[in-house]
Order: sequence, then structure tokens, then C-alpha cells
Amino acid sequence: MTEAGSSITAQKDVVDARGLAAEANTKVKDAIKAEADKRDELALEVVKCAGLEVKVQEALEVCESKQYVNFRKTFQDATTKRGENLKTIKTLMDKREKDGLAKKAGSGKAGARCERPRSNGDARGRKACEAELCCGAATKLIGQTEVTIETCQKLDATKYSYQPPRAAMGLAMPATESWDFVCIAGAKRVLAAAAAAAAAGLMMQ
Repeated sequence: MTEAGSSITAQKDVVDARGLAAEANTKVKDAIKAEADKRDELALEVVKCAGLEVKVQEALEVCESKQYVNFRKTFQDATTKRGENLKTIKTLMDKREKDGLAKKAGSGKAGARCERPRSNGDARGRKACEAELCCGAATKLIGQTEVTIETCQKLDATKYSYQPPRAAMGLAMPATESWDFVCIAGAKRVLAAAAAAAAAGLMMQ
């Protein structure tokens, strides 16, 4: 190869090398720009996330505020309702106490209890009921036990309206129950008549 040919080849190599360097430099610049763009995108995402975090906190505050308001309203409503219920219960208790005083045990009034009082062997008798009334026994079988209440009722009464007790915090009295009723004096007369009939029957044999 002549000297001139060698020079041309060398110049071509330099040009090629400069072209490769320029291409590499362009790629580096492109990579730097791409990195800068990504950094800008990341910065924008950070700002967006910060804004969303603020909205989340605001939403939580609003939610907590609403929940507290709801709790306060529920609590106040429950307190008010309890107060109303207690007033209703007091009215029921006052009425029952008033009715109890009107039918005080031993008073002889209609509906009053007339059990024989406890004694110390001095044969204390039961107090008489008012006119047109008799002291009788109202009975009902509850489970395996027969429960008896002695009370003043009309002479021809065969049923007694028993008022069950009100349940704790109950807002109404339970429905009355119908118990069988019979005048004690009448029962005694029936037993006496039966005994007399039996005795007469024995005497006729």
C-alpha cells in the first residue's frame, strides 16, 4: 500500500471513530434526558401522592366527625328514651300503689286480700268482706303447684282476674289471667251439706 493509500485509510478510520463517538455521545445525552424525564415524572407522582394523602386524612377526619356525631345522637336518643321509659314505669308503679291502697288487705273491699291473719294460737279470724261480697279462694295450677289467693269478690263470682307482676323495665302490665274462684263460706256450706247427706244416708241403712 502506498503512503497516500495509508493516509486515506487512516483518515477514514478517524472519521468512523468520530462517527461512533458522536453516536455514543447522542445515546448518552438521550439516556440523561430520559433519566431527567423519569425524575420529573417521579416528582409529579410524589406531589400527587402527597395530595392524595391529604385527601385521605381529610376524609378520615370527616368520617370520624360523622361517627362521633352519630354516636352522640344515638347516646342522647337512648338517654331520652330511657328517661321516658322510667316516667312510664313510675306511672305504672304509682297506679299499682294507688290500686293497692284502694284494695288494702283486710279492708273488706272488692279485690282486697282476705287471708286469715297469722296468730299466736289466739284463733284470730279473717276479717269479713263488705256486703254483697264474700271471701273466696282463687286458684290456678302453675306447673305442679296449685297457687291460691284469698280475696273479696262478688257472691256469685266464679272467676278471678289475676294481675301478673310487671317484668323488670317492662313498659306495660301483662294481660290479666282468669283463675277459678269460689266463696270459702259457700264451699264450707257445700261440704257441710255433703257431710249431712252422707250421715243421713248412713242412718237410713
